[in-house]
Amino acid sequence: MFKMSVKKSVLSLFAVLLFSIPMLAQYTSAELKSVEKAKAYYQKSKYDKAIATLKKVQNTHFYDNDLWDLRVSYEYDRYQFQLITDITNLLKKISKGSTNFDLSKLKSTEYRSELIGSCSTATLVCPKQETASWILHEQFIEPSVDTAVSDEAKEEYNKGGDDYSNANYTSAIRAYEKALKIDSNYYYATYKTAMCYYKDEKYEKAIPFFKKAIRIESNMLDPRQNLVNCYMENKNWQEAYNTCVEGIIVYPDIRYFTKMEVICDKLGKTFNRHWMTRDYMPSMLSSTSQSTITEEPWSYYRQAKDKIGEYCNDDGIIKKKLEFTDQKYLESYSWEFMLKKSETEDKEFGFARKVKKDGFLDCFAMVSMYHISFQDQYVDFSKHNADRIRTYINTYLVK
Repeated sequence: MFKMSVKKSVLSLFAVLLFSIPMLAQYTSAELKSVEKAKAYYQKSKYDKAIATLKKVQNTHFYDNDLWDLRVSYEYDRYQFQLITDITNLLKKISKGSTNFDLSKLKSTEYRSELIGSCSTATLVCPKQETASWILHEQFIEPSVDTAVSDEAKEEYNKGGDDYSNANYTSAIRAYEKALKIDSNYYYATYKTAMCYYKDEKYEKAIPFFKKAIRIESNMLDPRQNLVNCYMENKNWQEAYNTCVEGIIVYPDIRYFTKMEVICDKLGKTFNRHWMTRDYMPSMLSSTSQSTITEEPWSYYRQAKDKIGEYCNDDGIIKKKLEFTDQKYLESYSWEFMLKKSETEDKEFGFARKVKKDGFLDCFAMVSMYHISFQDQYVDFSKHNADRIRTYINTYLVK
């Protein structure tokens, strides 16, 4: 009920330019007190006060990963709490026969908008903002699962809830097995079985259940992440590596890149995502109020939209073969145009020039610089370029 398309939500929330604020080397004592005060507010479920207090510290620490992690966590819990409250109130109104309500005016809708805005910003300015990346995936990409599961199977599944919460994993598994006998494609029964084995450190038994959960719902993120964890726990670094690469192809969650650094080190290699901070949203076709960028080379990046826009569909996918570019997406063309117009010698731009020369600029733009705002483009790109993504990672990001 509360989900909306990536494009509609992002376009409506992030047309305004993000502003740059220099990051200080350390917190002052007053700032530390403010952070602790925000945590205290949060513990008392005073979410608005916790967030407002934290924002004041962020005014001078805009690029601090820990602060963003706290903020998006606070905003997520505030949204979830308000969502339950709003649904409860709506059900009361419906039970009384009322149909006079506007979902867009619900407080939870407002809080969701603020949450998505914060998560989007966090993933632009922090290279390892794992919490925000997970929230964005949950809000925009994860499907509704188990909608056709029978009540009988759900009843058996629910019997395992308390045992799972109390770490009685053997008993929980018995309940989940009964649910799976009724419906073998019950996603959550499969996933929770895997998690029981995983939490009980029985990784070999967890692996086939995580794999099955992925087969049932390929767009769910958690089974893929935990499958990587199983291989890492078993020190099966090559399988962990392969699973990470396949996960990136489906959705470039930041946790994959973090894990790849560890995995590659164990394999005697190094991993470099070649990511850059951006203080503004990526180009979006439908936004008429998107901020102008005056600093080079990013001013050229924004100008590219005007040149290519008429040839793109609403998702930013170029509709036909053009004489002036081989790129197929607004995002990768924006990078191509910027590199052509600019002579910047910045190190990361040098890497972008290299992969452009080698024919992998689209992989850099889509994978290394992935952002939720062009998810529609990424879905189309990954569908047609899985082998090229593998080659890009193996050749350019891993050394």
